[in-house]
Amino acid sequence: MLTIQSPPLHDVITDSFENLWAFLLFNHSFPDGAAIPTVMRDCLITAATESRNPRGPIIHDQMNQENGYLDHLLCLVSVL
Repeated sequence: MLTIQSPPLHDVITDSFENLWAFLLFNHSFPDGAAIPTVMRDCLITAATESRNPRGPIIHDQMNQENGYLDHLLCLVSVL
């Protein structure tokens, strides 16, 4: 659940929603099913990279080092 995440992680996930909406609005309104997980991963990683929170780089590093961590976060972002 998004509401039980720590504030830094909550911010990154919320920013990834905005990144996903921007991608759908400006780049590809109807992506095929195979592309959606890759797009969501990119949106999460971009949100962590561009986070204004000082813990953003730590979250980004954990996403890159642990594939399972990123997969669990994808469940929170999968609005499609």
